[in-house]
Amino acid sequence: MIPHLTEFNRYLALERNYSTHTIRAYIRDIEQLGDFLKKQGARDAEGSIPWDNVDHLMVRAFMGKLYSSGISSSTAARKLSAIKTFFKFLEREGHIDVNKVRLVTAPKKEKNVPVFLTVDEVYGLLGLTPDADPLSLRNRALIELLYATGIRVAELVSLSKRDMDLRSRLVRVKGKGGKERIVPLGIPAVKALEEYIERMGELRGKQGGMDAEALFINNRGKRLTDRGVRDMLSRLIRKGAMNKKISPHSLRHTFATHLLNAGADLRIIQELLGHASLSSTQIYTHLELDKLMHVYDQAHPRARKKPVIRSTTVLTMRHKGRVVMASDGQVSMGDVIMKHGARKVRKLFDDKVLAGFAGAAADAFALFSRFEAKLEEHQGNLTRAAVEMAKDWRTDRILRRLEALLAVADEENILILSGTGDVIEPDQGVIGIGSGGGYAQAAAQALMENSQLDTIQIAKEAMRIAASLCVYSNENITIEELQLQ
Repeated sequence: MIPHLTEFNRYLALERNYSTHTIRAYIRDIEQLGDFLKKQGARDAEGSIPWDNVDHLMVRAFMGKLYSSGISSSTAARKLSAIKTFFKFLEREGHIDVNKVRLVTAPKKEKNVPVFLTVDEVYGLLGLTPDADPLSLRNRALIELLYATGIRVAELVSLSKRDMDLRSRLVRVKGKGGKERIVPLGIPAVKALEEYIERMGELRGKQGGMDAEALFINNRGKRLTDRGVRDMLSRLIRKGAMNKKISPHSLRHTFATHLLNAGADLRIIQELLGHASLSSTQIYTHLELDKLMHVYDQAHPRARKKPVIRSTTVLTMRHKGRVVMASDGQVSMGDVIMKHGARKVRKLFDDKVLAGFAGAAADAFALFSRFEAKLEEHQGNLTRAAVEMAKDWRTDRILRRLEALLAVADEENILILSGTGDVIEPDQGVIGIGSGGGYAQAAAQALMENSQLDTIQIAKEAMRIAASLCVYSNENITIEELQLQ
């Protein structure tokens, strides 16, 4: 038996108000140190450890043994913190005369970038819980809550129904050291929680019992544990074949990273996460490479981009059973016209799909090539290819740099793709993109409603009107038409 360990346990619980998980970890660390010292012969005649004789050299030897076993520097730092806390306690209580362990310095921690999910990966994770049974509703509400609030898994499983104020979209969280904080909830999280709470009564044990206070319960009606949350998340990751090591804490990292990348103040993130020190929050000051490069390009005098080569105005329309896509021929660099007869529209997938671009001219080749590959992959399914292309455009580091809009059309659909990951379908069968796109679209809609012109004539006239109003468009018009079956 290691002396004074029971007193130390009580001290951590009552005076330091540490969580049960932290207390268990600290006690294990002191027991591990005690076992090491006994093997080194540091024991008295009764077999107890005389803590007054333990000095910094002994603790350093213990830490060296830990390092040789391959533990990380962060784990070693935590164990040393437990040991120092124990010796401070011993000195305070008069069990030792001098605290010799204070001379031991903590190892330098590795600066690892926290693992976090992209926005699309979060949506993908939520998409793995589409069912409406009580357990699926619970899992979705749990993930929504973790992502919406950034709370720790221990804080999550300790939540009770009385901690939730869904009407005001607030949750009361009891964090480390018993400190309480109020964290706001997003609308999707509130909706998921309402759906789960309405059905959670179905999660009862064989005897029909259920923890009446707990917010999250298992299929036996008992309060969910942190291990239960981790197991649930692991099953979902395997189900979705997600190639990423994701834990509940990854969603906390994701919450903080997404807020910071969206411009949230670091102090606000500190309050939401419940960090006592701002230094704990600063691990999230890593930014995505694209954002770093964007800020650098905008701010550094020697890094500002050259004028972008732009190609503008594409009109796509379906009218009287015909599908056409028209574009002008102008290419500009800044305010200088570089080309008059560029072709911005082409046919893809054995002439079954029309595609046109508005944006940086050099980007068109990459976009057309990528989109045609998506069409081949999805056997000509335009909507599926567009959705997958938009997803790649948003997440791929190369594609995200392309400054353009892509219009695509087949017999049934007209769609617009953008680098934000959006896929837009026009309501009235006509859409214009580029600097002159709005003029061309408005003109085409008016001509479709108020003239007897055929589809090709409407497209030509609408493009001429756009060219007369927009300096980035000209009347060198190209029109492609689908040959409908």
